[in-house]
Amino acid sequence: MKIFDLDHAATTPIHPLVLDAMWPFLKLSYGNPSSIHELGMTAKRAIEQSRKQIASILNCEPNELIFTGSGTEATNLAIKGYASKHPNKKEIITTQIEHAATLRTVQYLEKQGYKVHYLKVDHEGFIDLVELRSLTNPNTLVVSIIWGNNEIGTIQDLESIEKNRP
Repeated sequence: MKIFDLDHAATTPIHPLVLDAMWPFLKLSYGNPSSIHELGMTAKRAIEQSRKQIASILNCEPNELIFTGSGTEATNLAIKGYASKHPNKKEIITTQIEHAATLRTVQYLEKQGYKVHYLKVDHEGFIDLVELRSLTNPNTLVVSIIWGNNEIGTIQDLESIEKNRP
């Protein structure tokens, strides 16, 4: 029986170059980077070197990067963290077809008193730019629209979304 994996949105095989780069840390230098012993310090140096390389690519400062263990953790950190830094903005705009991590995060904030607007999507999963524009206001904390939908494959036109901001 031949197996076809059509769920590369969820996970993919490790690219050979990534495996080569990670192998020493999976096999030999597997220390906890928070530890002060040699294995830990070796891991910490590697993480900090990676942080510098990624920051250079992204044209930002290394201390602006936060590594997380998952997309769910990153989503929670980004949305809840931004909300805590901007407590006067109490409206969130998202879609009905967001990743579950985003929906759970905004639903949590909704229970905390935030007003969440769930944009409708058409039969292909695209948002209505007119509806988005009508909902965006000075009290909008964040607009979270999934770029590439992990369930139906819709790729939102971020350039049009950006151009249609009020």
